[in-house]
Amino acid sequence: MLREMDVYRLTVIPDDPREPQQLVLRERAAPRRCLPILIGLFEATAIEMRLNRTEALRPQTHDLLVNALEAVGGEVCQVEIYKLQDETFFAWLVVKANGREVRVDARPSDCVAIATLKNIPILVEEQVLGDASHASS
Repeated sequence: MLREMDVYRLTVIPDDPREPQQLVLRERAAPRRCLPILIGLFEATAIEMRLNRTEALRPQTHDLLVNALEAVGGEVCQVEIYKLQDETFFAWLVVKANGREVRVDARPSDCVAIATLKNIPILVEEQVLGDASHASS
């Protein structure tokens, strides 16, 4: 079962781009578990820009992908974080195109950046939440 999540917290420390940034997703409904994910500085900055409603002067990489998909008739629908293996999360960007739904393998951080750009649902598989989450009030 997939559970809908929101971006709850994002920690961006730009001093050292090699250091991982922390993205925390939180379940919309009870029990409101949190899912911490370590991500790169570029993706963290892209997510932060969207959360702060900051516009870039030129299209960024995530904008380019969405613009290209939309230019050929595709539509990004949702993000699904479906697996945790060896401390690595796996995600799909779900795209509708030509009357069918396609799941595109992607990093969760890129998917969340696109989700914040397009305001689409971020869904996490129950098994992943059970394996990697903690409770939040």
